[in-house]
Amino acid sequence: MNKKIRALIVHGVLCIVALVFLWSGYLLEDPDVQRRGLLLMFSFIFIIILTSVYFIRNNSKMRIVLLIFMAIDLIVIDFYSKYAINYLYHVLYFIIVVAIVLYCKKKTGIILAIGIALASFIKFIQLIYTLPTQNSIVTFVFYSIIQILLITMVFTVKAYYGESQKTKNLYGELLDAYHQLDIYSRDIELLSAKQERSSIARDLHDTLGHDLTGLIMQLELADFNLEINKELGKKYLSESIDGARNSLTKVRAIVDTLKNQEKLVFVNQSLLELTKEYQKRTGINILLNVNNEETISPDYLIILYWVIQEALTNVAKHGNSDEVSINIKKSENNIEFSIKDYSSKSSVNKIGKPQKITKGNGLKGIEERLITINGSVEFIKYTGAQKGFQINGNIPINGNIQKRMEKHD
Repeated sequence: MNKKIRALIVHGVLCIVALVFLWSGYLLEDPDVQRRGLLLMFSFIFIIILTSVYFIRNNSKMRIVLLIFMAIDLIVIDFYSKYAINYLYHVLYFIIVVAIVLYCKKKTGIILAIGIALASFIKFIQLIYTLPTQNSIVTFVFYSIIQILLITMVFTVKAYYGESQKTKNLYGELLDAYHQLDIYSRDIELLSAKQERSSIARDLHDTLGHDLTGLIMQLELADFNLEINKELGKKYLSESIDGARNSLTKVRAIVDTLKNQEKLVFVNQSLLELTKEYQKRTGINILLNVNNEETISPDYLIILYWVIQEALTNVAKHGNSDEVSINIKKSENNIEFSIKDYSSKSSVNKIGKPQKITKGNGLKGIEERLITINGSVEFIKYTGAQKGFQINGNIPINGNIQKRMEKHD
């Protein structure tokens, strides 16, 4: 329920309760003509002030002033009562305390609540002063205890609610921080893999450098021996040619391995490991299909990995399916993907008009990430023998993807 609607309902109940007790107290008084108009007027003022307190949102000082005027108004009503103590009117003091707790800060609220409590004791003090009987004293003590307990209870409830809201907000912040940390950890993992490959490349470069040094020495020997011993020179020359060819083969193999490792290992291992781990953890069957995987660059694979992980998390939280189908297709200008969860036991048909979908942090994150890189995404509900859900997305291929990702992160 919306916070504003909940506050309006609480305040409305407070006004209704106040109106009931004011009217009941008035009926109990059965006032004469002279007091009737006064009691009705001050009762009407009480309700008007109590109602106005809700609508003054951005002026805490004005609210305090209104609450004080409401207490004064109640004291006047109590003063015109024909009874020594009209207990129906006395309930209204507690209603003012509840309003104070709702709309005043802790320190200010405590001071005002104490002031209202003391004001409610005026009639009892007058009664004890004029009629110092044991019954009057016991009634005063009993009322005082009840008043203190009620005020303590109201402030305790407010404090508990405030702490629970803080805990809820903190949990939300921690969850967002966890998602962000998860993104960073994956980026760091990819960076570490790149650094590792760079290290391997340097080591292989040193190895090839050694081979090339040996090749130069063989060529020098061949050049020297061609004038003295042609047969030996030709032998060195033939060995040098073979060595050069072997070195060239090594260089090509290294370059291809380093290029393709960045593209292929991520799909073949990381995405497969992600789906296998999810399948093992949830028991839901995962069908992963990636077309033209060898041509997808690492920057786009990072995005696909993140989107699929968020989608599978969403299925685990909200889905009711036993199978998830993931299809990724790369064309010349874009990458299209579809993630669909459904029941394999029944057919699932797309509805005519998309239903309204409440997006949580995961779906909003997917949408924001793709919008940042000029991509698009749609979320579709399905109907049939069992419910289903599908995420369709499109990622355009452009040269500024890395800068956009860094800006987003």
